[in-house]
Amino acid sequence: MTKFSPQLSCCSEWSHQCRANCGPETVDILLKDRRLQEFPEQLDALLEFRASLQGVGDHSGTGNADAIIRQFLSARKVAERHFYLTFYRLRRWLENHFEVEVSAESVSGTAGAVQTYPLNLGFREFDILLRASRHQFFEHTEDGIQFDQVSARIVRKAPAPWERDTQRSAEIATAAEV
Repeated sequence: MTKFSPQLSCCSEWSHQCRANCGPETVDILLKDRRLQEFPEQLDALLEFRASLQGVGDHSGTGNADAIIRQFLSARKVAERHFYLTFYRLRRWLENHFEVEVSAESVSGTAGAVQTYPLNLGFREFDILLRASRHQFFEHTEDGIQFDQVSARIVRKAPAPWERDTQRSAEIATAAEV
């Protein structure tokens, strides 16, 4: 089996070193590799994942974060054993740019407190990933809330200040060209 990894080093444990468009760039480089043609199922899964990332790098995309993570996990299931380092980078990028938002419906039926938790892609199944975050929230809330009242979803983290500055500079430059 061939192991291949794009030569990108932008994704790391430290979110300040992870560019907003690093994940899509990593997938694009992988999709250009001819060796991927030997694995049509993996190619299809990666194309679906890349399509879900449309516009994510420049924060203009309104892509469904849950769908992005679902597509990643689907691609990971079929392709990670051949492209482990690439998927490691993608996991780090996703963990740096997405998080889990958990909330509970209060006893009176109104929305309760909302808490965010780091996205943990050590889990390979979407439902298990959300369930773990729901459980964490449930363990740290007041009594009276039942586990089935706790809901979770994946959300995009707000851009870091340096990303907002870069994005704003790009918007100004584009406006100046017009």
